[in-house]
Amino acid sequence: MTTALLSIAHHLGFKGNPQLAIETSEAHGGYAHRHEFDDSGQIATVTHTGAHNEIRSTYRYDPTKREVEHIYTQRNGYTTRAITKLDHLGRELQTEIYTLPDGKLVQRNLVERGPTWIRRTQLNNDRVVTRIHEELDPLGRCVMSAIKGRRAPKPTIAHYTYDQHDNVATVVRFGPFGTITRESYEREYDQHGNWTLERRYEWNRLESRYQLKSTLTRRLTYFTAAQAAGG
Repeated sequence: MTTALLSIAHHLGFKGNPQLAIETSEAHGGYAHRHEFDDSGQIATVTHTGAHNEIRSTYRYDPTKREVEHIYTQRNGYTTRAITKLDHLGRELQTEIYTLPDGKLVQRNLVERGPTWIRRTQLNNDRVVTRIHEELDPLGRCVMSAIKGRRAPKPTIAHYTYDQHDNVATVVRFGPFGTITRESYEREYDQHGNWTLERRYEWNRLESRYQLKSTLTRRLTYFTAAQAAGG
């Protein structure tokens, strides 16, 4: 799926400029995501806290170079630095990922675009490991994707539908070894059209019917600058 690199607010569907958004999961073990934004509404830091790890991401945008720097740090000290180059519309052209502190280039993600499609290529040590082709609808949303790993005999094909707020409603995936899975989403929205509660259901196709495999509930709470300062 394609999402804005610079604005978690856009990714979450928030209309306006939040100062803070907190996401929690009701899955086994649980987790919390704390999204903090700068004064322009762009993401500044994201902190993921889970049962066994804590991950902190910091973002810095250079409008002159049209680049985004992303520093990713795990609790055990493992750190990477990603540099994403953007086109004039703020869309991803290329991302290079380096390990720190040695500065070794470990991954490159390349993006090509046409009027109705996007192609993504992931390279590790200059070796292609994944290719992704996305077909887009007139609104620029991905309606079909084909993901081909280096060792997979054929691509995983996925079909997407959307709700009235442009969030994914269903995903049906056909795996390279004959598996079929289906995801569906139910969301509650606030008066501005921002989702505050999401339930995801995942089924496996067994013979002629689907069997429920898992469910996941996520909650989002948004805070203005005044609310964030107060709490």
